[in-house]
Amino acid sequence: MRCLRNTIVGAVCIYVLLGMICTFIYLIIEELFPGSLAGLQYDTWQQNFDSVFYYSMVTLTTLGYGDITPQQPLAQFFAYAEAVVGIFYTTVLVASLIGMQLASYSQKIIQRADRTSGDQDCGPLQTAAEVRTRRLGQWLPWSWRFCLPASRVAHARPRPVRRSRRDPMVL
Repeated sequence: MRCLRNTIVGAVCIYVLLGMICTFIYLIIEELFPGSLAGLQYDTWQQNFDSVFYYSMVTLTTLGYGDITPQQPLAQFFAYAEAVVGIFYTTVLVASLIGMQLASYSQKIIQRADRTSGDQDCGPLQTAAEVRTRRLGQWLPWSWRFCLPASRVAHARPRPVRRSRRDPMVL
């Protein structure tokens, strides 16, 4: 859980850093081409920083309120690019967090299956890894079996093994 919390905090920091980088790009564009962002008062960059940072975060999150709009082609290009980066960053972040959570969950299930598995179920043609894979397939919902690495789930249907009184997991 701590690793997930640190990952989320780090991802938020990177997201704000992207907004700050785009803020400085917009400030440079505004200094080189005055009037490129409509809705700003022409002041020094220090006085415009909070307004441009606001615009950058609104663009990064693709809200687009419209109170500050890019007028020059260069400012419009960076606004489009920032919106695309914001969408892709959020998409990749959510997919990565879900993948990490599924990997953690499947690792817990593998550890649980390893604790309860023993060599008493292994027939002459089955190894302990095959029995563990069969048991893992019994513990997971059907749709999650495809999220595991191919080395963990060797086949879709588990092979029947002989029943054991000591192991409650064998059906």
